[in-house]
Amino acid sequence: MRIASAEGIAPAVHYIDEANRVAITDFVEERPLSGFPGGVEGLSRAVGTLLGRVRDTPSFSRFVEYPEMVDRLWQWVCQTGVLAPDVLAPCTERLAQLRKTYAWNAMECVSSHNDAVPRNILFDGQRLWLIDWESAYRNDPLVDVAIAMDSFAPTPELEQILVEAWLGRKGHTFSSDRLAQVRALTRLYYAGVFLSASAAASGALADCDPAAPTVTEFRRSIHGGNITPGSPEAKHALGKMYLSSFMTGELPPGLEGAV
Repeated sequence: MRIASAEGIAPAVHYIDEANRVAITDFVEERPLSGFPGGVEGLSRAVGTLLGRVRDTPSFSRFVEYPEMVDRLWQWVCQTGVLAPDVLAPCTERLAQLRKTYAWNAMECVSSHNDAVPRNILFDGQRLWLIDWESAYRNDPLVDVAIAMDSFAPTPELEQILVEAWLGRKGHTFSSDRLAQVRALTRLYYAGVFLSASAAASGALADCDPAAPTVTEFRRSIHGGNITPGSPEAKHALGKMYLSSFMTGELPPGLEGAV
């Protein structure tokens, strides 16, 4: 957070007590991201630029390798009993296959926020700020990009805008296969976050239905009042949707509104 604040990426930090996990920063009077100048294209470009600035900061500290962290979280989900074994098994197998083909390279790791979702990106009416830095550490450079794409770039055109802004130049300089691998890992990570929250609230549901609602169905349930945003039911549904995305490669619902 100190590094990001010094670089003008995070709000100015006035006090940090690491032992008690207390920080005092400037207050950002938030405006809706939907009002960002230039619409979705402008927002995708600004998010990509912001993440490029994070990547170029003085190096953050190292932490556990990202695939290992995702694996640990998934193993925890498997132990909670929130989903039935028959639902868990294909996902566990896919993760094992992914880890065999994904090559971790510590030398290529860069400073990363690792949770660049809408609730952590504030718009003050003029520019964007990144907050909530507790997950920040050195990581695969594509992790921030993969997470941001699923919330801010739901089309190939917006993906291109975001990536070029992140790179600071035209054209891709990385493997699309590599990006697909990282996107799968980030989606399983968020599936694990939501399903862990569901298990903590509701216990061992042993949900034996592998089907997840579509994005349209989920949003209809939210708008119709059948599911309350932030509720255990919403988190369980989102967990299954991200799990389905991990398995199929289809776009997840995104994390707008901090549902």
